[in-house]
Amino acid sequence: QRDYLAVAHPQLAPWLEQACTLLGCKLEAWHHIDAVKVEASGFNKVNEQQFRINVHLRNATAFPVATPSVLLSLTNSDGQTLLRRVFSPAELGLPSSTLAAREQYMGNALVEVTDNDLSNAIASYEMDIFYP
Repeated sequence: QRDYLAVAHPQLAPWLEQACTLLGCKLEAWHHIDAVKVEASGFNKVNEQQFRINVHLRNATAFPVATPSVLLSLTNSDGQTLLRRVFSPAELGLPSSTLAAREQYMGNALVEVTDNDLSNAIASYEMDIFYP
């Protein structure tokens, strides 16, 4: 819980850094996936082989949290997964390390599906957020 303690009680951060130096650990942004809410998302066809992914995230806590990655899963009309792709925060234009307390963020990126048969079979999508 060192990352949480450092963000919730900033006066402890110097002590925690010293302890990590001795113990071989390091302080990072607080990983609290339940604090990050997907407010909205979208997946739209731009042309035959390009799609646009949009995601609207909100940090629901009073503390900064680490920016998550996004897993995009594309399925056909039978619900079978056709493709999966992980997007880093940078690929979506989101802050690379932290989401500020109680702030909202919009991210987007282009997805290329070069196989036309596969591209035409896409019926729906699902987005999940996670920390790698």
